[in-house]
Amino acid sequence: MSIGFLLDSKAINISLREKFRRLPPAVEEVCLRRGRPASYTAGGKTYALDYTARAGELDELLMLFTDGSLYAYQSTLCRGYLPLPGGYRLGVAGRGVCEGGALVGVTDVMTLCLRFPHRVPGVADGIRRRWETDGGQGGLLICGSPGAGKTTMLRELIHTVSETRRTAVLDSRGELCLDGVGKYVTPLSGYPPALGMEIALRTLSPEVLVTDELGEEETRGALTAARCGVPLFASAHGTSRDDLLARESLRPLFGAGVFRWIVTLSQEGKERHYTMEKWECSAF
Repeated sequence: MSIGFLLDSKAINISLREKFRRLPPAVEEVCLRRGRPASYTAGGKTYALDYTARAGELDELLMLFTDGSLYAYQSTLCRGYLPLPGGYRLGVAGRGVCEGGALVGVTDVMTLCLRFPHRVPGVADGIRRRWETDGGQGGLLICGSPGAGKTTMLRELIHTVSETRRTAVLDSRGELCLDGVGKYVTPLSGYPPALGMEIALRTLSPEVLVTDELGEEETRGALTAARCGVPLFASAHGTSRDDLLARESLRPLFGAGVFRWIVTLSQEGKERHYTMEKWECSAF
């Protein structure tokens, strides 16, 4: 995925647009900070970018990216991000506005963190072959630290598995179903996770169900999918078995045998690696 969307965007001023033009093609993330140096990440390493956002500039950028309507994106902004065209995701951090203990808005923006989606064709082929050799049954959980490539791996799994299987994708952040990714794919965007999974199971007859990072709502939908016999592909933060088991929201999934396979991603320098192991229900 190129950065053409940003270069053409009215939200980027001329000075910043020129700096984006000089970014390497493999850029993974750009982070703009108010009063502090910006940075970009490529090949797993972070580099300084000769740009410091001025007071109010990031608020202006956010307003431009939302077409002047922050309210229309309130639900995702309160979860820390803004979905953008082409699978881009803008992380947003600033001063939280709370009512009754709940986050209802974000003001005084301090940081905007832009994630760039990338295709890595073939990276998931080995995982898909092993899963299908085992019968193509049971769910698959991709885990790793932030930035390890979980979404990229999940996206490529969607592409390869959907060549032969009906695949329903809960794509709440618009990062999984890029243009041209997948064949027999039905994306569901903007649905509450549990409801989206229920609708997919009831109306789309999926052979595979996919969602991104697991939370409490996704857990409820995943348990329903398991009872229906539909394999679930998903991702979660964690770098070890102990990390995953320590998460309260994931324990019911392991106990119910939702995931037969665990894929753990890691990175050494610019090289990314994965291990794939079968986890039997009795192990939990």
